[in-house]
Amino acid sequence: MKSMQVGQLARHSGLTVRTLHHYDEIGLLSPSRRSHTAYRLYGPDDVARLTQILMLRRLNLTLAEIREILAQPESSLQETLGQQISHLREKIEFQTRLVERLEAIHRRLAQAERVSVDQLTRLMEMMTMFDKYYTSEQMEYLKKRGEELGEEKIRHAGPSLHGVSDTW
Repeated sequence: MKSMQVGQLARHSGLTVRTLHHYDEIGLLSPSRRSHTAYRLYGPDDVARLTQILMLRRLNLTLAEIREILAQPESSLQETLGQQISHLREKIEFQTRLVERLEAIHRRLAQAERVSVDQLTRLMEMMTMFDKYYTSEQMEYLKKRGEELGEEKIRHAGPSLHGVSDTW
């Protein structure tokens, strides 16, 4: 692969030229070469590093955290790909559970059955978690916290609503 200028790399990555300039300024991604007219030129190693940066950003890491990770000698594109795969599998698993919960409530409503406040609050919690996407550790904490509180406390946390039962 020949070198790419900053505009080309911006188009391929979906980032702006300004973002790539910022990455260069903060030492996160510097071009491996410059042209005789001082254009930034990015080679294959630079593109691989940008790929890592983009994947780590998808894990909601800050630029400072990404810089620290990439500064480690064991940091590699292969390792980052593995992390991204794990992260996506966790998201898929969570989305599957959310779909199952939505389908269960949908079935109950379609059969004119009552849906409990507990069911709705757990659904809202799941949707909120999905929107924010918690890590697996945070998800485990929330699950344990719900178990600590118990269904009884959760059930009595709010009044019964029209068409909504406060029992499962």
